[in-house]
Amino acid sequence: MVNSPKPRRPRYLSLDMMRGIACLFIVIHHTADSEYKRAPVASELSVSSVLLSATHWMSLGVPMFFVISGYCIAATSDSIRRRPTDHVQFFRRRFRRIYPPYYFAIAFQSAIMLLFNNYMFPYPKTGASSPYWDPTTLNVWQWLGNLTLTENWRWQFFGGPGRLVLGQAWTLCNEEQFYIIMGLILIFSPRSMFRASALVTVFSIAVYHVGVRYRLPIHGFFFDIGWLMFVAGVVVYHQVNYGPVGRPWAGYGLLLLGLAYAFGIGRVDLIASLSFAMILLALNPWDARIATSSWLRPFTFCGTICYSLYLTHVPIAMWADQVLYHYGVRGAVPTLCVTVPVGIACSVFVAWLFYLLVERKFINAPNTLRSAESPDTAVVSGPIRP
Repeated sequence: MVNSPKPRRPRYLSLDMMRGIACLFIVIHHTADSEYKRAPVASELSVSSVLLSATHWMSLGVPMFFVISGYCIAATSDSIRRRPTDHVQFFRRRFRRIYPPYYFAIAFQSAIMLLFNNYMFPYPKTGASSPYWDPTTLNVWQWLGNLTLTENWRWQFFGGPGRLVLGQAWTLCNEEQFYIIMGLILIFSPRSMFRASALVTVFSIAVYHVGVRYRLPIHGFFFDIGWLMFVAGVVVYHQVNYGPVGRPWAGYGLLLLGLAYAFGIGRVDLIASLSFAMILLALNPWDARIATSSWLRPFTFCGTICYSLYLTHVPIAMWADQVLYHYGVRGAVPTLCVTVPVGIACSVFVAWLFYLLVERKFINAPNTLRSAESPDTAVVSGPIRP
């Protein structure tokens, strides 16, 4: 147990709402992206073409999820290190929260593919954003990579090319590594959790540049810039709970330094994550008011079921796009006015059912940890790579 000042307010109340917005960004992206890729380059700008282009950039909801995960796991880790506990609990809770619903989602998507491919409209063999693979075509190593969430990097070393049954699971591969590192910090350096996180940040940047320079197999690992997106959330947590009251300049300074670095290496996803972290810092004084706004409750609902929405939305959204395209719903305006709303409605409905039937059974039971981690987060991470 670490004796240190208590965090001022570990729960950021409006994070569920933020999750909901980020997740809906991803659903919109996947529903409209096929039309975005099919649409010819317009000679003249129009409102509809600009809005359709905007749906493509909504894939940047993914870095938003990483920042939220960074904040939530920092809160969880801070809570654990402050009391005597079995550190294995941290890993056990992460495993229970992530893996069982993920396995059910693999079964769900496999059934969807079988039904749509053989009895309804032929489902596209590659999506607009990321390929998915027929589970019957995967070898033993590829299945092992999928089931252990190591497929994002396994292919660089053995067992054939990388093939994810759930294309969006690449984000869970990154989440898994972040959880492992934070768990190890809890075990070996609980008193200096934030300093240790800073050291890991420096290490990851160094490895990234060495890897790029010498073409080392760093893709899919936390030091391929992914850690920096998570640690942006850790910076926000530290500033909100331990930084000088009313003077968030240290937090802004670190995030601005990160932004300068992100612009320097040209990583749009890192720019998006750090910008979102700064938005969280700026909105913190109005957190409670935002969280209780009745206008934002639909987003909060989506945030509550966001892991289910993340796991199940891809085949639903892309199939909605394909079916409507088959029946003549084509072009920017029909896609924005018909396909996107239908894709959102179907995806949210299926996710809600999945939440009730599957995910809810694996939400960790309330305990003292819950005050820092509500709801017990896993995703968040969100869906497919920009």
